[in-house]
Amino acid sequence: PEHWTPVPDTIIQMQKADLILMNGASYEKWLINVSLPAQKVINTSKEFVDQLLESEEVFTHSHGDEGEHEHKGTAHMVWLDLSLAAQQAKAVSLALGSLVPTHQALFEENYRSLEGDLIQLDKEFKDQLNNSKPIVFSQPIYQYLENAYNLDAHSLSLEADTRLSHEQEHSVEHLVEDEHVHHMIWPNAPSKAVEEQLQELGVQSIVFDPLSGKPSTGDFLTVMKQNLERLIPLFEEQI
Repeated sequence: PEHWTPVPDTIIQMQKADLILMNGASYEKWLINVSLPAQKVINTSKEFVDQLLESEEVFTHSHGDEGEHEHKGTAHMVWLDLSLAAQQAKAVSLALGSLVPTHQALFEENYRSLEGDLIQLDKEFKDQLNNSKPIVFSQPIYQYLENAYNLDAHSLSLEADTRLSHEQEHSVEHLVEDEHVHHMIWPNAPSKAVEEQLQELGVQSIVFDPLSGKPSTGDFLTVMKQNLERLIPLFEEQI
């Protein structure tokens, strides 16, 4: 979704919608080229803009006579901090309640139930991922997970279906030898060739689905619980 661009017919449908829910945090990069009715757009991360994190992306642009300057992009997968996901759910509930006041009580009831589930899962993440065992992410997309649960993490920029280059292998070897990293977290399963290459370097691959789209089975809560279950053994092992 972060690389998606709507076609003209989709934009027309969006412009006619009663409500347009956005993740915010620079997730919808296509917005700069699309005109949508502002009164219908709800940025679900607006209320915690002061908690947004920087990404590793660097953008260069200029303002008039000031010349070019660089600034870092915004990390956008805010929902990986489950407390922020709960705040996004609240924004959705309020928006729906304003749109259909006759069902406001139902939206509020459903939100409270979801909020309870998210806060409970947030607590489980904090309780289970409670030591400084170092891990490495294959891609720099887990900033909110790392920040919310105080993970001792390093991020690389690897592709699941592309074998590591010599330079990337050297980076992994450094993490194994100096940081005692033995696990790599992927958003989806790497190819067999990549997995075997990492195993030869002493690194096991584990999937943590960041849920940037609707899961093929289950829902947000069930997949997040599966993610946690796959991480727990890493933190139970002795360093």
